[in-house]
Amino acid sequence: MKARRPNVRIAAVEVAFVFLSGVAGAMAEPGWWAGLFALGNGAHWAWSRRHDLARIAADRRLGRIGTALGLIAAVHATAFWLGRLIGAAG
Repeated sequence: MKARRPNVRIAAVEVAFVFLSGVAGAMAEPGWWAGLFALGNGAHWAWSRRHDLARIAADRRLGRIGTALGLIAAVHATAFWLGRLIGAAG
């Protein structure tokens, strides 16, 4: 089995979404902005991994997708609130 190369473009897009959530928090924007960025990040995650997700057995797929989307939401919420703390300190 040959090793897979990491896709830097996918990682950069996902980091950009999280960065935007942090910027929204620092600019004291409403919290739904972080939710919007998390939704976009989740859609990008699902699209960029669609071939890998199709290979997972159907009975396990929903749990793994739910776990991943929950973690994406938690990362965005954390970035948003860290942005709030940075914005309030400045």
